Amino acid sequence: MAINGGKGFIELCRFYCNKECNKRCRRLHLCREFALTGKCPFGQKCRREHDFHTPHNDEVLALTGFSDQRDVSIREFLLKYRTRCTIPTVCNNYKEGKRCEYGARCSFLHVCPNVLENKCGSTRCSFGHDITLEAQNVTVLQKFGFDCSQSSLEILKELQRMHEELQTRLTIKQAEKGSLVNDLAQDFEEQIDINRRYQSDNRRLQTKVKTVEERERMRQLKLRDFTDCRICCEEREEWSAIDPCGHALCTECITYIIECPFCRTPVDKTLRLF
Repeated sequence: MAINGGKGFIELCRFYCNKECNKRCRRLHLCREFALTGKCPFGQKCRREHDFHTPHNDEVLALTGFSDQRDVSIREFLLKYRTRCTIPTVCNNYKEGKRCEYGARCSFLHVCPNVLENKCGSTRCSFGHDITLEAQNVTVLQKFGFDCSQSSLEILKELQRMHEELQTRLTIKQAEKGSLVNDLAQDFEEQIDINRRYQSDNRRLQTKVKTVEERERMRQLKLRDFTDCRICCEEREEWSAIDPCGHALCTECITYIIECPFCRTPVDKTLRLF
């Protein structure tokens, strides 16, 4: 997906932000709060990277066309084009109506899960719709780089817009993935068809070769009938014919017979063949 004047799409690795990413992915490995706000409450004690230009991140920036961009420009891009890793989500305990065991230390929003996607139209919703009513929500929004000086309605509309844009990008990505899968499936079917035709042609060719070989073998046998004597079964150069039937034998063997070995005709005389 190309955004920002033809540059590639760059994002934070959510696996790295949440736990660890043990593979060479094409996403930035950065502390989420540092990447979005430029500061981290843990400072040097933070277990995540605070440098946009580690060897891994430099490789990702080069692949996406951001290697010549300053840290501020990259941060602005991450704030503008939010992903699942950079959009705050609702606490699972709060979503299920349970008491959140982390309280004010929870890293997730305590707000109606449907209102973020602009799907809650109930006037009797048991969840909160004022996103800045609780101090814990304000803290979470600040960690994700939101300007909490805005009104609750403005922040809510911004979150809804982010969710909508994210869903649109995911839909496009899924469609592209589906198109790629269809293309691969079509190529696979074409390859199977080519292999089938090749195997069929190969079988026909082998049949033709066997036929030619069999014909050649029969021809050799027939030639052998003409070059090998039927009495001594040896290849001879000097031949004589029996009169009157005309059958031929080698000159040496024909002197010992009184009748033709082929048709049993009595031998009157022999004729030398040249």
